[in-house]
Amino acid sequence: KVLTTGIGKAGHIARKFAATLCSTATPADFIHPAEAAHGDLGLVDTHDVLIAFSTSGKSREVLEILELARHLGVATIIG
Repeated sequence: KVLTTGIGKAGHIARKFAATLCSTATPADFIHPAEAAHGDLGLVDTHDVLIAFSTSGKSREVLEILELARHLGVATIIG
């Protein structure tokens, strides 16, 4: 499945992107980066693709979820 993440305006776009993927029969979900460290990472599997949306590329929450995803062995990370 495809997982998207982002915070603020980038998070809104990430959520809409996941919804668009679902409408094309691609399994997708949005993970809020601030909530990921508090239990939402149970959704993540090693065969998933994580797409991170960021305006600056410096959001602490987004950088943390990318590091957590690497630690969990996510197959592909696009950020």
